[in-house]
Formats: sequence, C-alpha cells, structure tokens
Amino acid sequence: MHFVRMIKRFQSSSTINKEEISKFASISNEWWDPKGKFEMLHRMNPVRVSYIRSILEEKLRATSLNKSKPFENLRILDIGCGGGLLSESLARLGGSVLGVDAGEEQINIAKLHKLKNKFHENLDLNYVQASAEQLCETEYEKFDVLCGLEIIEHVDDKSLFLKSCVDLVKPEGTLFFSTINRTPSSNFLTIFLAQNVLNWVPRGTHEFSKYITPVEFEKELNLLNCEKIQFTGMIFNPMLNKWSLVSKSDFLYQIGSDLEVNYILSCQKKKQN
Repeated sequence: MHFVRMIKRFQSSSTINKEEISKFASISNEWWDPKGKFEMLHRMNPVRVSYIRSILEEKLRATSLNKSKPFENLRILDIGCGGGLLSESLARLGGSVLGVDAGEEQINIAKLHKLKNKFHENLDLNYVQASAEQLCETEYEKFDVLCGLEIIEHVDDKSLFLKSCVDLVKPEGTLFFSTINRTPSSNFLTIFLAQNVLNWVPRGTHEFSKYITPVEFEKELNLLNCEKIQFTGMIFNPMLNKWSLVSKSDFLYQIGSDLEVNYILSCQKKKQN
C-alpha cells in the first residue's frame, strides 16, 4: 500500500512532538470509554459533527443531498484522529474518510474499534499513521474536506502543520479546525479548573503557551490563501453536562466573549487562477 511505503521513507517530522504522542499513547486504551479520560471529547463530538454538517450542507445546498448520508461522494481527511471518534462519525454520514495520526497506539485503537463493530463493516473508513506533511507526499490536493480538531496545540510547528493541511485539500475544499484561545479565562477554566481541580481531563493535557488565538489563526490562514474564514465559540455547561455552540443570541456573543475559551472554525481554500 502506498501509504506504508511513503511512511517508511520518513524517520522524523518537524511537526511531530514525541512527548505529546507519548502522553496520549499512555491512555489510548480509554479512547472509546465515554466515562473515561476522554469523556469531555465524547461529549464535545456531537457538537463538532453538527457544526461540520451544517457548514457542508450549506455549501452543497445546490446539489441533491442524501439526508441519511449527506457526506456521500466527499473524500474527508481527519488529521490527528486519535482513536477515531470523529472519523467514525463522519464515515457514518457517508464520507469516504481517512483518519491520520502520528501515534501508533492511537491508530491501532481506531482500527481495532472499527473491526470490533459489525455495523462499521460497510463504512468507507481507513486509518494510517503519519503526520500532515508526510501525507502531502502522496495525497497532495486529494481531499474535499479536512478536519483538524483539537490537534494544533499538540504539534511542534503550527505554521508547517497548517500549510500541510491546506496543501492536502483541493482548491475550493473546506477545512475545519478547533482549539482553545489563549486568554486568562481559558487558562483558568481549561487548566486550573478542568485539569488541575476537577480532573475533567488528565493533567498535562493542555499547556497554556501552546494555545492559539483566533487572530493568530486567521493570520496564518490568510497567508495560506484561505477565504471565508468564520469562527464559532463552543461552551461547556456543567449543569447540563453538555457542550453547545455559542449562537449570536447568546449573552457571551453579545458582549464579545464568544471566542474566549474553546472555538471551532471553517474556511475554504481559494480557487487557483
């Protein structure tokens, strides 16, 4: 398989952070435990999928959509897929999905979960261990959609990572990213409270210095010839124990604090002249 041949040619990568990979590898057996160390990610996943679906359905509104499989005929890349939470969701909606992660343990967990579920036999879903820039060697401009959710804070070279992501998408293709803003509020809520006090996520999962602001993100994407960049805040309600998108009618949006902590964004790669 050409993916395997390609990966063997690479011994290291400038975006791969071995400490980050090791961190998640040590708890990879809990990826599919909705009450385990990835509980918050399980709770966030439906909101992320809903956002992706709404953006893509709006973009494809001129074409006939299969309501049960709206992503049919779309080739989708889930970069930093981990154990495959998002990848499986996108494949169930009809997408031809490739899940990619730099961690061997994570990819093995994702593959195993697919094999163990008989309902996944007919999904167009594959996994490969690689980084974004490694994948560019064989998959340049091959994808209609790319998702890089909760991954950018865990890579070493954010600029190279984003460039590689854009390179992997076809002209006029859609990219999705989600991460955490670098603000006093995010430091308090995601590190001090969620990580160190409430233990909602394992200690060491987040590092404040690695967060990226929407302004920084937009600047990078503009340099990479992306357009239609739009940001939406995400917020966790501990009373309801669920995530939701911040709407324009919400108080946080009205006071300009909708992107203060977690956010998700979409953009489009410009058409080549």
